[in-house]
Amino acid sequence: VMASFVASRTETGLKKTDIFLIAAEARRDLQSGNKVIDASIGSFLYDNKKLGSVSKIKESLKESITDRLGYPPVKGYEEYKEAVLRWLLKDRYEEVLSSKKVAFGATIGGTGACYIAFNTFLDKGDTVLLPEPMWSNYTQIADKSYVKHDRYELFDLDNNFNIASLKERIEVVKKSSKHLLIVINDPCQNPTGFSMVEKEHEELISLLNEEGKDIAITVLYDLAYLDFLTGGKKRYYLFDMLLDRKLNFLPAFAFSCSKSFGGYGLRNGALFALAEDEFTKKEVETS
Repeated sequence: VMASFVASRTETGLKKTDIFLIAAEARRDLQSGNKVIDASIGSFLYDNKKLGSVSKIKESLKESITDRLGYPPVKGYEEYKEAVLRWLLKDRYEEVLSSKKVAFGATIGGTGACYIAFNTFLDKGDTVLLPEPMWSNYTQIADKSYVKHDRYELFDLDNNFNIASLKERIEVVKKSSKHLLIVINDPCQNPTGFSMVEKEHEELISLLNEEGKDIAITVLYDLAYLDFLTGGKKRYYLFDMLLDRKLNFLPAFAFSCSKSFGGYGLRNGALFALAEDEFTKKEVETS
């Protein structure tokens, strides 16, 4: 028997959890004549089953796709950074750039943003707190990043955000760690579609500001489905809530162009953090 050069950890449940393998199996099943409900696609389809897209995006890509085929800067082009931040921050873009130190990097989709965040804000063996239920790929990203994952209950008995469960898990982790990463997949959480209201974000920020006195907390707000809430027409109220107060934690954001603009195969995303000082910004960008 030949020796295997692949680590055993790579075998963990791949065939059961890989959504692309599952989607391919569903397509084959459909082609064989079986009646199939394919809930694995993870993308927006019109009623005629065609992939949803934005016409202006497709037109722009046709005009410019071959303009820049060389290696881009590691952090991405400045034009891309500005475009993403202007899309998200709207009329507060200039204010944010003058009042905050924005650490920014282009990523291979929103998944790439999550992977980089797990590796940037946690040492090996540290813990990321994930919601339950959740997008199951978070656990695979944690495994590949050599970090542990714990879970907080997303809902309380009234189907509101379970702030008590999150506090309980933070209290446990901070006893043995110097760093903590918390994933908040909001709005339109995958897979539940749940969106936190402003009061729940207020309670979360208050909790994080208090806990942040004892442990270095980074919150990764996964904004993959943001535009399913705002339609790109209004600024997400969370940005105002974070910008208008002093924070004892670092807010970071994972953004996905595929969900917002229908460019799934292009794998465009971004990871950025709103730092209070230049030291933190440089530390994040060079990690």
